[in-house]
Amino acid sequence: MKKIVLTLLFAAAGLCAGAQKSLLELESGKHKIYHSISEGLQQPQAVVLLNLRQTELTELSAEVGRFKNLRYINLMKNGITALPDELFGLRELREISGRENKIGRLSPKCRQLKKLTFLDLSRNSLEQLPKEIKGLGKLEMLNVAENKITTLPKSIGSLPMLHTLTLDKNKLTTLPKCLAKAKRLTQFSAAYNQLASVGDLFRNPNVSAINLDHNALTVLPADLSKAKSLKILMLGYNQLAALPESLCALEQLETLVVSYNPIEKLPNDLGRLRNLRTLIAIETRLSAGEQARVRRLVPAGCDVRFE
Repeated sequence: MKKIVLTLLFAAAGLCAGAQKSLLELESGKHKIYHSISEGLQQPQAVVLLNLRQTELTELSAEVGRFKNLRYINLMKNGITALPDELFGLRELREISGRENKIGRLSPKCRQLKKLTFLDLSRNSLEQLPKEIKGLGKLEMLNVAENKITTLPKSIGSLPMLHTLTLDKNKLTTLPKCLAKAKRLTQFSAAYNQLASVGDLFRNPNVSAINLDHNALTVLPADLSKAKSLKILMLGYNQLAALPESLCALEQLETLVVSYNPIEKLPNDLGRLRNLRTLIAIETRLSAGEQARVRRLVPAGCDVRFE
């Protein structure tokens, strides 16, 4: 089940850090890749790409601030506990890959990175994001999965270019209403949290993929119809007893996963979902009669799975 779900979301929606090529891949033929601070200090102005992945670092030297033309930095799989202020003074920086460290805080000075498009701080120790994150006007992808985040700042809905937001495996119990105003947001994932409500997420008309698997949802908003671009909806492993009839207004919906919920009946107008290609409802309380009714309603060719 888990493998099926992940394949559907990540392959069909492209909701992962590897869904687009990094700046390192795109520009490695144009610029030398530096692999240490000391190497870069020999020609600071020439450093554009800095790859410090898995180099046993416990701190990032303030000397990084001397690389005024730095566009890409990879800090993955180290033991770094904090990012120095000097890093946030690098006005040309486009991408920060800081996955798998011990970073406990993102400085409010992050707002200075006006050209940053990609920020990956997954698998760290963040407990919150600063409100100043709204200053990242060019940010397109934000991944803070597998941290300890309990709430999101309201300002996260003010990021004008953000299209992918990954929040899996945190400690979120609710989502801010501001997500409805995230104008470019298309890919949203907050699986493996403790969500009991989703704010106004379904009022965002641009979001095309939502993953809310493994949460504590007992009910969805009554009106889902404003999420008119939604193609993939993952609701497995919650406590949903029913789905609102407004679900059937999501005419672009292609994939619906409601497995491992105590659902006894699906909406009456499923036949309106003319683009539905996959419906997975494993381990629910749907009777044999209800399953037969659902099969009759869904479009011809739709892959329906009850077991």
